[in-house]
Parts: sequence; C-alpha cells; structure tokens
Amino acid sequence: TGGPDDFGYTWVNSDDVWNPATYSWIDTAGATPIFEGALGDDYRHRVDIPFPFYYYGSWPDSVWITTNGWAGFDASYNSSYWTNNPIPNSADPNKIACPLWDDFKAASATSYHGTLYQKTTGFAPNRQFTLIWWELVRSYGDTNYFSFEMVLSEGTNNITFQYYDVVGNDMADNGIGATVGIENGNGTVGLEYE
Repeated sequence: TGGPDDFGYTWVNSDDVWNPATYSWIDTAGATPIFEGALGDDYRHRVDIPFPFYYYGSWPDSVWITTNGWAGFDASYNSSYWTNNPIPNSADPNKIACPLWDDFKAASATSYHGTLYQKTTGFAPNRQFTLIWWELVRSYGDTNYFSFEMVLSEGTNNITFQYYDVVGNDMADNGIGATVGIENGNGTVGLEYE
C-alpha cells in the first residue's frame, strides 16, 4: 500500500496480504474502439466521462486517452508525451492517471498493432467507465503485446489500474521503465507505484 498524498489518495495492489485489491478484468466485448486501425504512434483522443467524477479537487467531464499509457483530466494537452516522468512532477503533462506510461504504439493504417477502447458497465449510481489499452506494442514489428486498463468508478471516485498482459521484451517487461500513478493539476502532489 501507499499514500496518502496531500489529497488523501492511497493505493493498494492485489498482492497486499492484509487488504488486497480485487482484480476483475473488464474485457473488450461490447467496448467502443477509439479510431480502430487509425491510431499509430503518439496519439491522443478526448472522450466523455458518462457520470460525475471527482479528481484532485475538480469534476472533469472528459478524459484524454493516449497511446502512451496515460490518461489526462485537463481541458487539453498539446502532446501525447511519450517520455514518461516520475510522479509528482511539475513538467507536463499534469492532472494525469498513468496505468502504464511508456512509449507505446497502436495500430495505424500502415503499421503497428492494437487499439484503444472505452466501455461503460453497470447501472447508476454504480457505473464503471473503463479505458482499455489493448495489445499495444513498443516498436514496429514487435510481437509482444501489452494490454491494461483504467477503471473509473461512479460514486466512490476510485481509479483502478488492471493488467491483462504486460510481459514483453527487455525494454518494457512487466512495466520496466514505465511510470504508474496519479498526479494533481500542477504536478505538486501525486502517488507513484514503485
């Protein structure tokens, strides 16, 4: 476990002996692909959050998903920021949640593999909104696929990171070199999983 940070956020993982987090993968069946086959390298796209969600002192109504394994709750971002930083860090991007921030790529018309999805499950007031990074790769011709997701929970405002397959080559095996965590709007407060 880790935290709390100055906003009271904490983290727990499924390996915690006393209070393990529950792993319940939300699959891509019924999910909406985000520009399937037309993404590529360093892509970002804004999607609406289908319920009120509180994050570091604000109620964002949308979230940016990037091919680089992070999502942002700010109004806009001028890059997909493929170079990950430690958290907290005042350098851009800020107001982010990073299930596996690294230099990933998704399928484009000419190269790579994998895609991004969004999916809403459950019923109000207990819905979950999931962003899924499915079978992304680190480089062209790579056959190591990385699949992970971020789940936002209505009412509790919990954020869950889940990992389906993050076993890969020496550059990224099990998140080597990636940043995992959450950060506030100016990069002064956050939690990084180590």
